[in-house]
Amino acid sequence: MRLQSPVLFIIFDRPELTQRVFEAIREAQPARLYVAADGPRPSRPGEDEICRRTRMIIERIDWPCEVNRLYHDRNLGCGPAVNGAITWFFEHEPEGIILEDDCLPSRSFWTFCQVMLDRYRSDDRIGSISGDFFFPRVLRHERPYIFSKYVQIWGWATWRRVWQQYDYHLTGSEEEWAAIIRHHNPLDLEFRYWWEVFRCMKRGLINTWDFQLMFSCWKHHQVHVAPTRNLVENLGYGNDATHTIFESPIADLRAEEIDAELPRLPLEINPELELGTFFYRFLDSLHNTWILHQAIDVSEKLSGVRWELERVRKLVPAGVA
Repeated sequence: MRLQSPVLFIIFDRPELTQRVFEAIREAQPARLYVAADGPRPSRPGEDEICRRTRMIIERIDWPCEVNRLYHDRNLGCGPAVNGAITWFFEHEPEGIILEDDCLPSRSFWTFCQVMLDRYRSDDRIGSISGDFFFPRVLRHERPYIFSKYVQIWGWATWRRVWQQYDYHLTGSEEEWAAIIRHHNPLDLEFRYWWEVFRCMKRGLINTWDFQLMFSCWKHHQVHVAPTRNLVENLGYGNDATHTIFESPIADLRAEEIDAELPRLPLEINPELELGTFFYRFLDSLHNTWILHQAIDVSEKLSGVRWELERVRKLVPAGVA
């Protein structure tokens, strides 16, 4: 059976990965496919040719399909490019499935997204559907899916109604956002982590778009559906990635299948699973230098150094080298 939901496929400059994910899309055969591609970076010689080769893969569509393209001539960067692509997608569609070029889905991913898109279409409490479950296979859950406060976007789906409330710039006062983040993260460690992420994004130190989606959904008290089997393999860990350039235990997670039976479950959040997701998924970022470099404000770091130097100067007697 052909996939009824439209698909947005976000590509850039990795033709080999794009080809693998395109084959999975070909197998699902969506009736409508939207393809968005950021432009080459002038600082990368030869990237224009790589981007051209990547885009040519889309010309190999061999099933009945309405194709829409949004190809940029110049590079916008990860945050603006993906934000713009999803906005463009929902200008034309009321709901849909979104894949980036390094997210390889299993067959069950399509079914899971389709069922949940239909089921929660008019339920304003639900913000998105994810194909991701980051716990090791030995930590199974008896239910086929759960609800979570966390957005996971390595293969996901949502509705126009959610994207219309998306706030890329996180407008509003810091006091308002602190209250929102604290409400959803009562543990001090969680609050401080997400507050630092928020501050870094406001300062332009993190070039992304997905954390803004999570904060926007927190603002509107929405939760997210996630399977308890990982349905998407992230192919993007490596030196050519934008963010996932570090080693991680979740880099080895493979895409699995899930039973087609998806009963209706009460909308409940398991605090233990949420805490496990925080430590296993997000605090895992602290093992790599990227998030550390992004999270440290250089001016604050230098202020600390100056304070320490002044303290030492007062302690050391004059004339002592």
